[in-house]
Amino acid sequence: MRATPAGVRIRPAERGDLAAVLHLWSHLDAHQARLDPTLAPVEEAVVLWTAEFKSILRDEGVCVRVAETQGAVVGLVTAHVAVPRPLYASEPFVFIDEIVVDPAWRQRGIAGQLVEEVRHWARGLGLARIEARMVAASVEARAFWRRVGGNEVAVTVRLGTAPGAPA
Repeated sequence: MRATPAGVRIRPAERGDLAAVLHLWSHLDAHQARLDPTLAPVEEAVVLWTAEFKSILRDEGVCVRVAETQGAVVGLVTAHVAVPRPLYASEPFVFIDEIVVDPAWRQRGIAGQLVEEVRHWARGLGLARIEARMVAASVEARAFWRRVGGNEVAVTVRLGTAPGAPA
């Protein structure tokens, strides 16, 4: 566990964090759905997220960290070890699945601290490369990843219905 300059401590997630994590995931899902309606969660999202959370807490190949302050969980990052397809000459790497900070706590360095925690976890596994994916329309996400040293290396394209257009 490490303390951020803002007095927020980063620690491994625990089963008791489920309600707070679901709250953070709902913020992330709502934000992504506003940017791209095809990313709207399904009706049973809470059930699926609950099962996912319980599962990833037991998986040693997954890093689940929360940011906590004043007794409340205000940030979350999850990452896993990814293995490239065998036809590529590259080593396993860490993939950040999601990172989210409660809107009331943004712009305080918490997301950067969560990324640093993932970097520390990756180094402990002997892995140097970390990747993440973001919604292309998220100006904030793109700026954040640039601030923490990220470089865009791939672009996903969608053929068919444009975000927000009727099918």
